Amino acid sequence: MNQKTLLSISFCIIFIALIWTITNFYTDFLTSKFSGVKELQKKTQITQSFADQKSPSELAKRMNEFTPDSLDKTAITTEFTQFERESNIEIASISVDEQGSLIKDTNNLDTNNTSINTLRPVNISLKITGGKREIYTFLQKLTQSKRYIGVNTVSLSFDKGLDNIEGTINAITYYK
Repeated sequence: MNQKTLLSISFCIIFIALIWTITNFYTDFLTSKFSGVKELQKKTQITQSFADQKSPSELAKRMNEFTPDSLDKTAITTEFTQFERESNIEIASISVDEQGSLIKDTNNLDTNNTSINTLRPVNISLKITGGKREIYTFLQKLTQSKRYIGVNTVSLSFDKGLDNIEGTINAITYYK
């Protein structure tokens, strides 16, 4: 073989070795970054799956038909405890706090154009633990209950995996 051919082959071998080294380095680097991105995407999908809300007309019907006349914290706590049992999660704490402002129900106006019904909001804060499916079932029960319960925020911690999620749920319900 002549020297020119040998030099070309040597250059190709060195070039291939360099490409292989760089590829291996960046493959490990990119794989670790992609696995982090995939984990974040999975967590985001799970969190977004909890945001299943109803149509506005159905919500208005539930609010008008099933809104209690007075605030009964025991009834709210009992209802949430029932959902807890049916969903197989654990509620560490339930906080039920009345807000001061009134919300006028403009769907029911009398002849003087004043609201017949005024709704008083009640904030509900829950600290929960359970698996992904169980928490999803719990949130479905909340949003599908006869009493209107609006889920405002769901904050979940996936530190211990999908079968041991901790978090808080802030919701709102109303009474007349």
